[in-house]
Amino acid sequence: MSTTPQRSRWLPLAATALFACVLLSRKPWLLIRPEFWGDDGWEWYPDALHLGLDCLMVPVNGYLNSLQRLVALATASLPLLWVARVYAATGIAMQAACGAFLCSRRLDAAWPDVRSRLLFALLAMLLPNEAEFYGNLTNAQWSLAALACLVVCGTAPRGTVGWVFDTLVLLLSGLSGPFAPLLLAVVALRLWQARRQRADRRATLWRGAVLLTCAVVQGALVLSRPNHAALPTPLGATPAWAAQILFRQVLAGVEFGYSTAAKLPYGGFFGRDAVAIPLSLLAVMLFAIALRRGPALLAQFSLFALLIALAGLVQPHASTEMPQWHALARPPCGNRYFTLLSVAWMGAVLVLLRQRERALWGAGAVLLGLLLVFGIPRGWRVPNWHTDFADRARAWAAAPAGTVMRFDLIPPSDHPMVLVHP
Repeated sequence: MSTTPQRSRWLPLAATALFACVLLSRKPWLLIRPEFWGDDGWEWYPDALHLGLDCLMVPVNGYLNSLQRLVALATASLPLLWVARVYAATGIAMQAACGAFLCSRRLDAAWPDVRSRLLFALLAMLLPNEAEFYGNLTNAQWSLAALACLVVCGTAPRGTVGWVFDTLVLLLSGLSGPFAPLLLAVVALRLWQARRQRADRRATLWRGAVLLTCAVVQGALVLSRPNHAALPTPLGATPAWAAQILFRQVLAGVEFGYSTAAKLPYGGFFGRDAVAIPLSLLAVMLFAIALRRGPALLAQFSLFALLIALAGLVQPHASTEMPQWHALARPPCGNRYFTLLSVAWMGAVLVLLRQRERALWGAGAVLLGLLLVFGIPRGWRVPNWHTDFADRARAWAAAPAGTVMRFDLIPPSDHPMVLVHP
């Protein structure tokens, strides 16, 4: 009796575990000394404690955050240190699940070259300019959105389990952030590409129906609070700042690592518009060529990534102290808007390497070389801001009723989490 079906059944779990280990190697102490990131301490944990199930209907930044709310509700009764561990583990699990799905057979048609797709999945786990995604519950919705995009790009599931998985991922992602309308654009592209494939067309229509339902729910909330997420600072949008954002957040961040991109001086050589603009235009040209010649999956994923980046540029939530685009040109500020675009850029580099033209192959070789020599080594360790959260969480567990305690969060800010012991 063949054991292939049984092995393939366990392959996604094995890939998830492998990628989780790769991710944890970038910050080995993550689960030993976990910390809350931003809304982990401002919204999810306090609301789960005080509001209970009612928190599911409380929007943050104008939309529902069902993934974060459900995890917070499930862990509200745990000791605070374990709550932080589960939050961090959720962030890691969401990222690892994206890598595992990239390795699945359901993407064979969208990216037939398995070896390059596996390399793409591994590079995604080693993204050099990852600053806001990594190991926290607040931004786990972005990884979930990436997984939802991969589900939309995949072939129709063969069994009930696959249909349930697709539906749950799309439903949870659609109700966790403003991603459903953007994913509908990918659905439309898939419908056009699969217009002669009845099974894939039926699956894509179902996925579109789920996402449309979520988009209506989230859209109603946004329309009811049109200025809920708006910041008082101006946008500060100019073509030069757009080039600086693209250059620093994506090109320099991927090729040279987060630490290098964050330290690029504005008065130095690479800080000049005369340098950033031509390099950004060259990157756009190479990216467009790669999308035209590369696998369908890369084009579909890139469409989603570009829409997210554009949405982040139109209405960013970046800074209350300076114009929004000026802040976005200072990594890691707003890094989340450009993380998926950075992943797509690495996929484009792999496509360029397979071209016959010397100029394109040479460009791909240089870009991959920079990524392997500078980007990944310098970006291996995820940026870390140390606080005494773990020590305070242990003290909180032994504190008497009525104790008031402040917990510093990451990234550093003037707004700690304040808890009163019940």
